[in-house]
Amino acid sequence: MLDLDHTLLNSTREAEVPAGAAPALARLLEREVALEKKEGEEAAARERGAATAADAEPAEPPARSSRGRPGTPYRAAPPLDAADPPPPPPPLPSRTLFHLPHLGLWTKLRPGCRPFLAP
Repeated sequence: MLDLDHTLLNSTREAEVPAGAAPALARLLEREVALEKKEGEEAAARERGAATAADAEPAEPPARSSRGRPGTPYRAAPPLDAADPPPPPPPLPSRTLFHLPHLGLWTKLRPGCRPFLAP
């Protein structure tokens, strides 16, 4: 069993946040959300570019489904070479601050939380 609070994240009730700190937290949250959105858009653009490159490959004739009947065409994955490293995992989002107004909480992930949880 793992106690998440104070181990992987830290949560504080909105009422416990000093009045002067609340605007600073809101500004930090806005910056992190904007950065997360930008990272998502860049990743989507990279994926679109990769998909366009894959679409440029010569098309294979339609294949039969695995049951031998005409079905949705599929392309078998190329065999994996033992020397080929596995593909890198997608980059982790940089956002660490979360506001949960429905619970009345501010939550911040602790440093090293995401790498610790990564498979």
